[in-house]
Amino acid sequence: MRSAADSNIGVRRLVNQDRVFASDKPVGVFPNLYIVADGMGGEAAGEVAAAAAIESAVRFARHSWSEDPERLLREMGQVVNADVYDIAAHHIEYAGMGTTLVAVSVFEDAAYCINIGDSRLYAINYKDEFVRITTDHSLVEALVQRGQLTEEEARVHRDRNLITRAVGTNKTVQSDIYRIPIEYPRMLLLCSDGLHGQVDDSRISEIIRISGYPLSVRVEMLIQEANRNGGSDNVSVILADLGKEVR
Repeated sequence: MRSAADSNIGVRRLVNQDRVFASDKPVGVFPNLYIVADGMGGEAAGEVAAAAAIESAVRFARHSWSEDPERLLREMGQVVNADVYDIAAHHIEYAGMGTTLVAVSVFEDAAYCINIGDSRLYAINYKDEFVRITTDHSLVEALVQRGQLTEEEARVHRDRNLITRAVGTNKTVQSDIYRIPIEYPRMLLLCSDGLHGQVDDSRISEIIRISGYPLSVRVEMLIQEANRNGGSDNVSVILADLGKEVR
């Protein structure tokens, strides 16, 4: 495993409310760990929520003991939610804050992912196809699922930033857990909506596939593309290569 990660304030924001964490080495019982959190609830509050979520997730990983990856991620979601909610409950200036959370770890049998909100996990699979793994918890995603919007219409919809599920906004939260068999992905991309809301999937895929460039360069190219397209939000990207050849 090797990866590159970066987070950028974008063009129009005064504060970066996104946070990322990327480790190719073990973090507790996790063989590796990659996390993107996109905070919300006012400039200071969003920043605090995302940072607290990352800190809580990493702390949980380092002190967890279960050998069941799906159970680990479900428990991580509960712990992170409780920690962010507790901060908001005890500090009036952070009332109502929350954050998205998408995290993935690649074990021997599969890649396991947790998702809450509208940050995303994509994969380039063994057939060299670019596919979205996660489903957004957002108003426009629900409309897309019902056939009332196309993906392109959703990307530019006026309510595209309204999410229906977030970490820390309620005492409990439901998380989506994904198991991707190890044979399936050869690259993984985690990102906030600052990327997928500004750059369509075909262009993201095109940039990731550029051969001869280090992962870090491709990450920066993705961020630059989002900023060229308006940069209306913070942009966070993690690109991980599992070191597999296309079949």
